[in-house]
Amino acid sequence: GYHGAIYIIGDRFSGKTFFTHYAINKYLPNSPVYKISPSPEGSVSLKNFRTKFAQAFDEKGSYEEKISKAKKGSVIILDEFELWWERSTDGFTVADELIRIINEYGSRYLFVINMNSYAYGILNSVRNFESYALNVIHCGPFKAEQLKEAVLLRHNAGGMKLEYKGTVQEK
Repeated sequence: GYHGAIYIIGDRFSGKTFFTHYAINKYLPNSPVYKISPSPEGSVSLKNFRTKFAQAFDEKGSYEEKISKAKKGSVIILDEFELWWERSTDGFTVADELIRIINEYGSRYLFVINMNSYAYGILNSVRNFESYALNVIHCGPFKAEQLKEAVLLRHNAGGMKLEYKGTVQEK
């Protein structure tokens, strides 16, 4: 089977998270999905990363046990990965852990990693992230009409009507 990760790269507000969820819902609708998000302030702590990672799984056991018990074919999303890295002596600790788990579990699970273009450029040049990639998808900036369509598409998935300034949107 396939082995590696899909990187979704783009600037802030380029739709990386939207694209990730849209694609997974469309092409892998029956796959279990685990989403790992960093703390808003970011962290290069391996302990913090492992805690957040383990919290995403409903299994009992250690960090490694939880990862290994997930159903084969699961999707693991690492959102805003740039917040797990910094230019410092210890700044690559989490990136090195990600490479390790992609190497160890990349044939069992699909890893989808979202990050900004700047962080990806540095991580790729220092840790050769591209060599662990099934694909690298670059998201460009959204035009206003595209943003409106994306918001409505995401909103309509919930089956509710959107009301703005007294006008109800039907579809």
